Amino acid sequence: MENHPSLMASWHCFGTCVEEGVIAFEKAHDRQIWDFASENFVFNNLFNDGMACTTKIAMKAVVAAYKDGFGCIGTLVGIGGGTRKAVVELVKAYPRITV
Repeated sequence: MENHPSLMASWHCFGTCVEEGVIAFEKAHDRQIWDFASENFVFNNLFNDGMACTTKIAMKAVVAAYKDGFGCIGTLVGIGGGTRKAVVELVKAYPRITV
């Protein structure tokens, strides 16, 4: 994902962005990453796959560190959007949770 030309373009203006205090992706593409993704199906799928992979790894660490902290949850409502991978990982670890 990080080698995609649209993401690499952000790095080419990174120095300017640090100096100006602006977001590199927006500087490179004149729009937010969410707007760009909504206009580019291939990029959107690549981005979502990358985020889902990262979420799976991160949630395993959260579940391991929090131990039985999620054990008292009966129902979980996911409001963040995206691919719902965080909720999926919690329910895998605590199958009694309903979504």
